[in-house]
Amino acid sequence: MVTRERIRHELEVRRTTVERVDWLNDAMVRITVTGESLRGFTARGPNDHVKVFFPDPDTGTLTAPHRTAEGLTRPTDGLILSRDLTPLTFRENNSAGVPELDIDIVVHGDDAPATSFATHAHPGQPLGIAGPRGSRLVPDGITRAVLIADETALPAFTR
Repeated sequence: MVTRERIRHELEVRRTTVERVDWLNDAMVRITVTGESLRGFTARGPNDHVKVFFPDPDTGTLTAPHRTAEGLTRPTDGLILSRDLTPLTFRENNSAGVPELDIDIVVHGDDAPATSFATHAHPGQPLGIAGPRGSRLVPDGITRAVLIADETALPAFTR
């Protein structure tokens, strides 16, 4: 029987800034975010996910939970737009010495929050990143695997 080790992470909500937007093809955008709040970020499992909070497309205001002494607090006003996504690559230090995180977003239409954001993303925009809450590691002893999925699973496959 194959078992997968679970690792729990302290839940953090990080405020980041879009550094780069790279169109990988007609349907996938890589968003690179930076910020000191990413220091200590970890996602060790292939299918770890983070909750990404997007700014209100009408106002540009980012509304996301924040940590208080009592725990996680959700704002009572503002539009909260979020989706669960798999982080692709984390680098503790970029050329400027600031942590950065890549997140790939599949673009399909312009109605959903993630695809709408990705379609119009530009450097300087704020993004909130919460999590991951935990990781499930790849099982020990696996020598071969067959992986089948659509393009939304490419970040998990890459990890």
